[in-house]
Amino acid sequence: MFSKMKILNATLICFLFMVQHLVAQDTLIRRNSIYFELGGNALLYSINYDRTFRLNDNLKLAPRVGFMYLPPDRSSDFKIFPQMTNIPLELNLLLGKSTGSSTFAEVGFGLNYISYSDGYTSRENDARPEEHIVKGVVTTARLGFRHQKPAGGIMYRLGMLVPLSRDRRSMVYTGDDIFPTLWGGFSLGYAF
Repeated sequence: MFSKMKILNATLICFLFMVQHLVAQDTLIRRNSIYFELGGNALLYSINYDRTFRLNDNLKLAPRVGFMYLPPDRSSDFKIFPQMTNIPLELNLLLGKSTGSSTFAEVGFGLNYISYSDGYTSRENDARPEEHIVKGVVTTARLGFRHQKPAGGIMYRLGMLVPLSRDRRSMVYTGDDIFPTLWGGFSLGYAF
């Protein structure tokens, strides 16, 4: 019984040292960023979070999730933008000169889940408006520039996006006018 306790304690101590070592290394290679993007994946704006993982001295991986919401405009019949919710997901590779680099070329692929109201139509015998919700998925490619210091602080990024594909339903309902062939995005935020 006594030898089993010694083995269990030694195993527990080894496990704790390994976890401490992994956590210490992990905090050195990953960074969190919260930023506001104007344009970009969500077309108008989005609030985003990403986490950077160091793959090697020159390459980092930065998965991202964002959110955009436009409330319904019930003030008039003329609407510039419909009610819209957009959740952009993106996986970016950051290419820098070295481990301590603060400027990166950014290449990535994104997936956007979009839900929006295509306007209001009145039924023939009813004065209440009827709302039509359209949902779609759009994939995008990004090519851009990112400035983010290794120690954290203010970060910004510029990018150009191209839609790669859209699901059939979003193509039928939205046409080509809501998704331009090429558009840009500017992000400003804080890395910690």
